[in-house]
Amino acid sequence: VVIDANSHRIQILFNIYYNYDGKDASSRNCDHYPDNPKCDYLFTICIGENCRYLKRDIGPIFNAESISRPDIRLGINITGHLPNIIPVTVTVRDFDTHYHDDIDTLYGFITLTGGIGAIPDRLYGRKSIFYVRTKVTCAQGYAGPRCHNDISPQQQSLHYFWPEHTQETNQLRVRLIRYTNPGSKDSGNNPCDYWPLDSRCDYIFKLCLGIDSYDCTYSKTTHKTFIDADEDFYPYITIPLQFKDTIPKYVYLQMEVYDDEVIQSDVLVDIFDTQIDTRKALNPYNIIVKGLHTTAEFEIIAICNYDKKCFSNH
Repeated sequence: VVIDANSHRIQILFNIYYNYDGKDASSRNCDHYPDNPKCDYLFTICIGENCRYLKRDIGPIFNAESISRPDIRLGINITGHLPNIIPVTVTVRDFDTHYHDDIDTLYGFITLTGGIGAIPDRLYGRKSIFYVRTKVTCAQGYAGPRCHNDISPQQQSLHYFWPEHTQETNQLRVRLIRYTNPGSKDSGNNPCDYWPLDSRCDYIFKLCLGIDSYDCTYSKTTHKTFIDADEDFYPYITIPLQFKDTIPKYVYLQMEVYDDEVIQSDVLVDIFDTQIDTRKALNPYNIIVKGLHTTAEFEIIAICNYDKKCFSNH
């Protein structure tokens, strides 16, 4: 994006919308066709007090799932210092020819204060949630949180702000955003549960990040228990890594997934092992990793301290 010397650019990606029950505000089916009750989402997005910076209608997105990926990308230009916070409101309706039924209204803020506070990556409504990514590009000659530091053109940088951002460290953020287990099976191809109407898994995720396979130098965490998870599941587990020096060129990721059992030992569902190329992560990117019979999708983000070198050569 080309920006003039007096204008900072804020880009906002509204990438995943989760309507908990997939219905309208009154918990009714959006459409009344027995074979297709899905909603046709119409989003009205308001950025700033009284939509000062932007107001935009997006959609309709027809026959949307309860978890949908509209991937709405919007940008605004702001001159001078950036404000501390920018309010964001999203009104969601079901598109119809004659009348649009209400679904929800979601609220949140973009917070531009660097290490104090954070940019939330979620907007919340009464019955739904929107996952949001934000990035800020300072105008030429400016840098730092809120684009307030004068710098030379050679130091011009692209700035990412995320909840774990601090100015003192370089950071790598690894997020498990999607896990797919067709048939909800364990590693022995058995159903996770044996209830007649529900065989879904109760997941435990164990993640390890280090300098080599099955080395957990950087992080070792366990996340549980995700009860009755769907075959296509969105856990949104985030592992923030902070580096006082440079971020290593490669980080190895290992993950073990178990089905939580009350009476017997937890049952292995799958194992994963992959290498992350951190240098690509200044522009957040996703990787899809295949296990023995399931699939995991991770989002990788690098956040650099602009007063020091970000990445190692090895």
